[in-house]
Amino acid sequence: MDKEVISTVDIQNALLRKHERDFCIFEVTTGRNLSGRIDCIVMKMSWAHPRLDAYEIKSSRRDFLNDEKWMKYLPYCNYFSFICPSGLIQKEEVSEGVGLYWVTGKSRKIMQKKKPVYRDTVDPLIYKRIIMSKLRTDRYPFHSSKAEYFRDWLEHKKSNRELGYQVRTRLVKEVIELEEKVIVDKLSNDKIDKVREVLLAAGYRGYDVVSAVRNAINDKNIVKYSEQLVDSLHQIVHVSNNILEDIKENEESNEKDR
Repeated sequence: MDKEVISTVDIQNALLRKHERDFCIFEVTTGRNLSGRIDCIVMKMSWAHPRLDAYEIKSSRRDFLNDEKWMKYLPYCNYFSFICPSGLIQKEEVSEGVGLYWVTGKSRKIMQKKKPVYRDTVDPLIYKRIIMSKLRTDRYPFHSSKAEYFRDWLEHKKSNRELGYQVRTRLVKEVIELEEKVIVDKLSNDKIDKVREVLLAAGYRGYDVVSAVRNAINDKNIVKYSEQLVDSLHQIVHVSNNILEDIKENEESNEKDR
């Protein structure tokens, strides 16, 4: 059985996804004073081949072993199946003619473990029951009563609160990371400005030169190597100036010789 907890509402949502093109209703009362209640009935949307699929949802072993009413639901459907979390019920435990479906852990996919047998006759009273149940469940979807609705609401409220704490923690972490990045970027810009000053002092006043230097420096490495870069540029400029002076002296000497 899956370690992840799969609730009744999880199974109901999985059934809705499986039968998204059909009419799907939960908690259909079959007798007076709520003496019988089918967990889920699916009406196939077909005029040529209409059929009713009934599901009995089991989220615990105790619920499955203590259920003595499910046999009374057989006359109201063409197919009858149990559906439960993966591994909760084995196909050998299910009566002949009854199907078994598992809902998997994180993906919440439905797997057929045992195919149900088709029953040709359906008590027409069930259609009246479906309409009456539809009017009731419209007020509290997925729930048989107002009390059950609010119990589930409180449980989800607790989950949402835990999710809020996790989101807040993550946001705080991201804010800290962004603040650190701003500091690094500021240091990087300071170092780039130093390089720019050196270039301007050497006579390199073109925007393309400064822009090329800025784009060529990796943000992650500039803080570490910018000081070395500044020193290297100073040396390059010094050597370049010496070369330019030598060239100028040679040109002047050649002019005098002429």
